Amino acid sequence: LDSLTVLEDDSLTITLTATDVDQGDSLSYLFLGVNWLTLKGKQLVGAPTNAPVGKHVITAVVSDGQAKDTLNLSLVVKNVNDAPQWDKALNLTPQNQIWSEDSATTFSVYVLDVDPGELITLDTTKLPSFVSLAQTLRDSSQFEFQFKVNPTQKDTGNHAFILEFKDKEGATLTRE
Repeated sequence: LDSLTVLEDDSLTITLTATDVDQGDSLSYLFLGVNWLTLKGKQLVGAPTNAPVGKHVITAVVSDGQAKDTLNLSLVVKNVNDAPQWDKALNLTPQNQIWSEDSATTFSVYVLDVDPGELITLDTTKLPSFVSLAQTLRDSSQFEFQFKVNPTQKDTGNHAFILEFKDKEGATLTRE
């Protein structure tokens, strides 16, 4: 079993070559395996995203119309760290917030990370003192960050509110 390795998001081209002892027979190719590869003539071409990270077996078949031969290939797609990103479908909080003194409010921000088993953290040192945080994992790739805002009279004025999220590999997502 031959083995190939490709990084997530990298292009891959596999050229299939075969010969036939019968002169003049035309050869046709097909393959079975992963859905992100496409057969174009004698070449398998594609680029894996994050979803197919892991080990796969693909089977290439060549035929002259009467006989066929197969080749199994082991294909390993290696993960590349993806930075966290906003879940645009759920983030409805405007950037410029106005909060009233002595009036508590809450809101949530949603962050995605497509890498399996990822953990997203928020640098809370960049939040105003009157903002507290609770983080909830909604599913395997989506994180909900719930903020409670409770300004008092001493908090009146403009404050920097920087949201800096990091995954465990250090890739960041920042919003000011």
